[in-house]
Amino acid sequence: RMWREHTLALQTKNILLLTRSHDPSIVGACLSNGEGAVRTLESVLGGAPMEGDERMELRIHKTRKDFLAEDLGDGERASDRFLGFYSPSLRVSRFYVPDGAEHGGQGRALHEVVAHELTHQYIAERWRRVARGKRTATTPGFWIVEGFARYIEDQSLEISRRGDGMDDYTVQSVESATELFLEDAGIKLKDLFMINQLQFRRDVPDEPFRKVKLKSTMAILTHTGKTAFYDQAAAVVFFMMNRAGPGGRAALLSALMSHYKGETAEDGWKALGFETVEAMERDLKNFLKSPQSKS
Repeated sequence: RMWREHTLALQTKNILLLTRSHDPSIVGACLSNGEGAVRTLESVLGGAPMEGDERMELRIHKTRKDFLAEDLGDGERASDRFLGFYSPSLRVSRFYVPDGAEHGGQGRALHEVVAHELTHQYIAERWRRVARGKRTATTPGFWIVEGFARYIEDQSLEISRRGDGMDDYTVQSVESATELFLEDAGIKLKDLFMINQLQFRRDVPDEPFRKVKLKSTMAILTHTGKTAFYDQAAAVVFFMMNRAGPGGRAALLSALMSHYKGETAEDGWKALGFETVEAMERDLKNFLKSPQSKS
């Protein structure tokens, strides 16, 4: 009943958006960036819609209170830790319009979070037709799931203005991860590769531990272990997609598919073309010291 009253229904080629917010600046940004993210994913991953595919459904609540009050079935409610999330069982991504205090020190706008969750939704509903497998919460290499989604989230920002380029090194994740990796202040690269989804949820801390100042915007982020994980993972994805030589992108996308098939090994750097994690760390840090230089 919640979605029958005071609700707008809008659609693009790939998205069906139900929104209880009628603010055109918010709705427009979510719709255009969401569609842009999906078209980017089609270009990068393949998996364009097939005959009979439904549009991917997004729902935007006007307030956090409504977001938390929605019954998702069997009495389940949304978590108060997230601005939005994708529900694979229900095939819907849900969000709410935040107020100024609800960015958690990370400065993520709603349309950026929409692009992130749409990446998960796209992989589950379209690309997983190719990458079906036995991935579980204990499959190593969870970094590639969230790192790839954060990479698309960052690179899809204002995609209508920038075009289809996916190599903007001034994005938040790369600039944030630079300080963490170069000062050994975040998650060690070896640990990043080995952590599985269960360990991420259970063992990676939520407590603030580090402030990072971004060069491009001068914004100051307050990192927890979990937010550092996202940005560091996205920086590794950026490095492989754009700065790891001609075979880097192919190796990264092959590793992504392997993960969804449940085939990732703990020494996942080898699948990316590095014999040791130390060799990969050396090349990654060289990139972060001079991100504008292309290999």
